[in-house]
Amino acid sequence: MLFLILCSRFVMAQNNNVSGKEFDENPKIHLGVKAGFSLSNLQSTELNNKSARPAMVVGLYGNYILNKKVTFQLEMNGILKGANFHFSQASSLQRLSLFYLDLPILLNYSTKKTSKIIPFSGILPSIILRKDAYKTQEAVPQPVDLDLKKYDFAFSAGVLFKINTSVGLQLQVNYGIININNRLEIPFYPLLGNGNAMYNRNLQLSLVF
Repeated sequence: MLFLILCSRFVMAQNNNVSGKEFDENPKIHLGVKAGFSLSNLQSTELNNKSARPAMVVGLYGNYILNKKVTFQLEMNGILKGANFHFSQASSLQRLSLFYLDLPILLNYSTKKTSKIIPFSGILPSIILRKDAYKTQEAVPQPVDLDLKKYDFAFSAGVLFKINTSVGLQLQVNYGIININNRLEIPFYPLLGNGNAMYNRNLQLSLVF
């Protein structure tokens, strides 16, 4: 509910705890935007010809100052996850493209108000909005719908480097702990069949405003 309120008032304020201005008359509530790049991959013993998939991440965040050292933060981010695959005789899979709505719930820690380095940690529930597989040999790759779980859950941690009072640089690592494979079977990549475990891994570098 707090996050929805913050988002609805976004045009009225930006964060100055991490960045931006105070939200209305309440100096404990702040909000802002973030945008950056991510590297995603899939952890699985069966996926042996994959590589990290680069993409963009964009979103909104709102935070509430609990005390002088701890800030509670909610985010809503759109991000493309998955992995790229190298062509081989056993597989013509080009990439798995998984578009998620990430909803991080974080705690920011700072020893003093003027801290330039702010570590954070928390949990990251996610909802998958689109999931496709693409074949290498097609001139215009056509997506194939995948039987994957509609949700994910990860542990999240990282650090925010405050550039100034308006801009910060955020480095974040997300470690998925749910097997997202629902007995997925792709005819052109048989190793994914029979429910082989598959976990999201993600690294993000973003500017926050």
